[in-house]
Amino acid sequence: MKVDDVFISWVGPISFGVERNGVTKAFSLEEGQVIPPEFKVGDLVELHLEGDPDAVIWGIENSEGSYLFKHIPSGKEFRTWHRAEAYRLEDPKT
Repeated sequence: MKVDDVFISWVGPISFGVERNGVTKAFSLEEGQVIPPEFKVGDLVELHLEGDPDAVIWGIENSEGSYLFKHIPSGKEFRTWHRAEAYRLEDPKT
């Protein structure tokens, strides 16, 4: 389901940011995931939500849902997974 057209506000090693009307949203990347080189700050992308109804039952860490970004200038697609948002913080004392 298409959510909106948004602009890329940053491309980082662990997250990807988009902006629309002054509101910025961040999407976490999975370990080892690389954003395609076509995706540059300021570019327009379509944001699509691909939901997973099981996420409500089993939790986001097991979710197969994702956000799909379609890069308008090149047509290239990139996906961030809901499960990437399920961080596990380690105790610094261990």
